[in-house]
Amino acid sequence: MADLEVRILRTLVALADEGTMGRAAHLLHMSQPALSKQLAQAEQTTGLRLFERHARGVTPTVAGRMLVDRARVVLREVEALSAAAVRARRGLLGHVRLGFVAQTVNDDTRVLLRTYAEQNPGVTLDKRQYDLRDLTAGLTSGETDVAFVRQPLSAPGLTHEPMFVEPRVAVLPDGHPLACRDSVEVDELFDMPWVVNATLDPAYRAYALATRQRDGRPAVLGPTVHTIDEFLEAVLSEQAVGLAPASAARYYSRPGVSYVPVPDADPSVCTLSWRADHDLTPAARALVDLVCSTLPLSRHVQ
Repeated sequence: MADLEVRILRTLVALADEGTMGRAAHLLHMSQPALSKQLAQAEQTTGLRLFERHARGVTPTVAGRMLVDRARVVLREVEALSAAAVRARRGLLGHVRLGFVAQTVNDDTRVLLRTYAEQNPGVTLDKRQYDLRDLTAGLTSGETDVAFVRQPLSAPGLTHEPMFVEPRVAVLPDGHPLACRDSVEVDELFDMPWVVNATLDPAYRAYALATRQRDGRPAVLGPTVHTIDEFLEAVLSEQAVGLAPASAARYYSRPGVSYVPVPDADPSVCTLSWRADHDLTPAARALVDLVCSTLPLSRHVQ
């Protein structure tokens, strides 16, 4: 038996739904004689009588109903295949490897990623978290395509699209004399040991220690930490203090830890970043475009 073409399957479904040759032909934007010819072709191909003709129109036979039910399933698959082909032509299939470091995922970025998923159902976001040793979140190693990172970074060959900026706060143990203040100035913290991030990036290391504002005065170095949990443990054990984005007070609240605003500290800028020497796939570029349209740098978060 020869295969039934998709156009004939559509004819059979239209006939079953509409009940008359005239309405089915109108639905399919074809003439009634052409539709009758397709029905005859289907019955010849299958060797079955698929529709009973009568004065009021047509009614599927038992065999016809079975074939129409299967035709509906096949047509849904054909439509899904066509939609997948369209997305493939646009490059919006496959997956995007998205790296991120702690304190770069917040309510804004979660909404962003949810919107991206809704707009690009054919793309899988493979999210990978990196600790403080790799603040490029897998970009320099080639493990990720794009990444949410905190600036400043001195790693060469990266392109950065700003997402948002926020002030920084001092992270202090509750018993510290400054913990009860409404705010502090950054130089009030200079006599204390500071937590040292494990990163080897000189720009970020200097930023984390507020080197620019020390005017050549060396920092008192406390323990080196690899994760936010280690950072907070160093503060809780009164080994050191440090600075963090203001949103840390919300996302990393801990008993015994106080977050005090430091208005004169350099702010924290979060970016979506990628390697300049790698062409972004259309799916990854769509994420960059979404960031540009929804998370401008002027957006301040608390």
